[in-house]
Amino acid sequence: MKKSFYLFLAFGITLVYLLFNAYTLTVRYNTSFLEELLFQTPHSLFLHTLFIASFLFFTTLLPLFFKEKKPPVDLEEVRTLETLSNTLFSSLALKFNIIKAQEKLEALLHLEGSLLFIYEKESFSLYNENAFIKTMFRSKDIFPFRTNYERSPVEEIAIRCFIDKSSFTQEHIKVDKKTITLFTFLLKTEEEGRILGSLMLATSDPALIEAHLLLIQKYLLMLTFALSLAFKKEQLQKLDEQYSNENGSFDKLLNVFNYEKLDEHLFYEFKRHKRYHTELTLMLVEINMLENLSKVFPTETVTTFKKEFVQLIHKYIREVDIFGKWTQNRFAIIIPDSDFRAAVGLAKKLQGILETTKFAKIGTISCSYGITSLAPKDTLGSLKSRAENALVRATIHQGNAIEVKLQHGVSNDDTLE
Repeated sequence: MKKSFYLFLAFGITLVYLLFNAYTLTVRYNTSFLEELLFQTPHSLFLHTLFIASFLFFTTLLPLFFKEKKPPVDLEEVRTLETLSNTLFSSLALKFNIIKAQEKLEALLHLEGSLLFIYEKESFSLYNENAFIKTMFRSKDIFPFRTNYERSPVEEIAIRCFIDKSSFTQEHIKVDKKTITLFTFLLKTEEEGRILGSLMLATSDPALIEAHLLLIQKYLLMLTFALSLAFKKEQLQKLDEQYSNENGSFDKLLNVFNYEKLDEHLFYEFKRHKRYHTELTLMLVEINMLENLSKVFPTETVTTFKKEFVQLIHKYIREVDIFGKWTQNRFAIIIPDSDFRAAVGLAKKLQGILETTKFAKIGTISCSYGITSLAPKDTLGSLKSRAENALVRATIHQGNAIEVKLQHGVSNDDTLE
C-alpha cells in the first residue's frame, strides 16, 4: 500500500484516541470537553496521554519500515523459459520454431516424448514427430469416430482428451513393462477461448513433471500464443492467395500470370501452330528445396524471395516469351516460335545466373528444368504432360538438371547438367 494511506491511518487512530480520552475525562469529572482536550484541567495527564498517542501513531506506521518479502525467483526456471521463448519466437518459420521448442522441452524434462495435437472439428492431427509418436501412432491424422482399426493405448487416451476437452489429465500406461505417465494439457486461448489442441507429455518420472508444473504452465501460454499466431498467419496467407487468384489469371502477390492465363496462351499458340505450323516450346521450372526453405524461413521471407526470383526470370526472357506460375511451387515459360534447343540455351543461361545470384536471407539457389517442344501429332494435354514428366525426371537429380523430352524423332531423354 502507499505511504499516504498509512499516514492518514496513523493520524486518524491518534485523533480518535485523543477525542475518546477527553470524552472519558469529561464524563468522569463533569468538566468541559474542550478543556480536557486541550489539557487545561488539573487532572489532565499531558505526558501520559502524549506517550500513548505517540505510541499509537508510530505503531501504525511500522509496516512502512518493513519491505514486503517477495517469493524467491528460480533463476533456473527463468533461464529455461527464456531458452524456450527464444526458440519459439526466433526469426525462422513458426512451425519450425514450435517443433524445435518441443524438442528442447523433451530434453529439459527428460521426456519419453512430447505430443502436440492440433484439433479440428471431427478429427485431430500430430503437429510434431519423434520416436515415441512413431511407435504409438499409425498415422499423424486421427479420426476419433472411426472404429475400423485397432488403436494403441496412447491413441485411446488422446481420443478421450479430444472428446472430453479436459483441461488436464494424468494417466498411466505400460510400454515394454515400463510405466509411462501421460500428462495432457489443453491449449486454449485466453481472449477468444478457442481450443487449439493439446500437449501430451510422456514421462517415466512423473515426479519431475509435477515439480515443474509452474514452468510447464508458463510454457503452455507461450506455446498457445505461438500456435495462435501461426494459425492467423496461415489464414492471412490463404486470404492473400484467394485475393491474388480472384480473377483467375494473375497472381497479384508475385506480379505474374497464373496457370489459367498460361493455359490460355498455350491454347492460342497451339491453334497458331495448327494453322501456320509455327514452333512452340514449353519449359517448366522448379526451385530445388523450396519446400524445405518454406519450413525454415518465415512466410514473408519466402514470398520476398519468390518475388525476386520472378523479377530475375522476367529480366532474362524475351518479350514474346510468357512466364507464370504453373503450380504453387512451379513456374512455366512458354517460348513461341522456337524449338527445344532455344529453351536449353535459356535454361543454361539461367543456371549460370542463379549460381552467382544471392537472394536476401536465402542465399544462392538452383532449379530443375523440364523442356519439351510441340510435335505435329501432339495434343495440348500431351504437351503439358510431357513437360511435367521431364521436370519430374530433372528433379530426381536434385541439382542444376535440365531434362528434355520429345514425342519422337530427336532423342533427348538424357539429363543435361
